[in-house]
Amino acid sequence: MKDGESDGPIVSALESLEVGLDDEGDPITSCVVISAEASTAIYERAPKLTKNDSTYFEMVRDHQPIHTEPLNEKLREIGIGVKRPADLVDIRKKLRRLGMIYEGMNGWSAK
Repeated sequence: MKDGESDGPIVSALESLEVGLDDEGDPITSCVVISAEASTAIYERAPKLTKNDSTYFEMVRDHQPIHTEPLNEKLREIGIGVKRPADLVDIRKKLRRLGMIYEGMNGWSAK
């Protein structure tokens, strides 16, 4: 809110409204923004990412397209997948399942 404190997310919806009739008597409509109830499902669907998940995603986004091994090397350089190499596979599978990354013929890219 401009010049005010926010109490959290503001949720709205569009509603069609008849504003008059045209020359042929057909309705003229427009959309108006109305207040709506926040659905907890909206917040539940948002992916829960760890710091490592976010870093992995940013690495893919910043170097896309990138093949798996060069990506893994870059991540190991910053400490991800060093203690537990399977973390790299787990994070990649999670981001892929969430639809955030995909593997093309030239390597991994962000959506």
